Amino acid sequence: MTGHRRHLAELVEKRTIELTDTNAILRQEIAERKRAEETLKESEKRTEKLASRLISAQEIERKRIAMELHDELGQALNAIKLNLRVIENGLGNDQPVIREECEKLLVYMDHVIEDVRRLSLALSPTILEDLGSPRN
Repeated sequence: MTGHRRHLAELVEKRTIELTDTNAILRQEIAERKRAEETLKESEKRTEKLASRLISAQEIERKRIAMELHDELGQALNAIKLNLRVIENGLGNDQPVIREECEKLLVYMDHVIEDVRRLSLALSPTILEDLGSPRN
């Protein structure tokens, strides 16, 4: 009986050592996973910040392009339109074909100016609110 108890005590001690070793390994794995989770969280935060900065930079660039379309190209097209109107007004009554072509060009210029306004609005919807709508 004493031998049996000794044998059981040895088995319990051996099993306790195994469980202690396994427990230590599990604690180490838990610590490693916690570190990995923290690293992942930090990485996600950095990714979110970078994505936010990228979106912000894209929006700034879109606004810049929209402003250039609205201001520079819009003004240039309106200047061309005014010059066409001056040319048309300077034509004599004996030049109906040229007058008709000027009218066609003026109508076309109105469409192009509207397209520029539409593109500018599509790039940055608030840009036209800030600047006001283009005048023909």
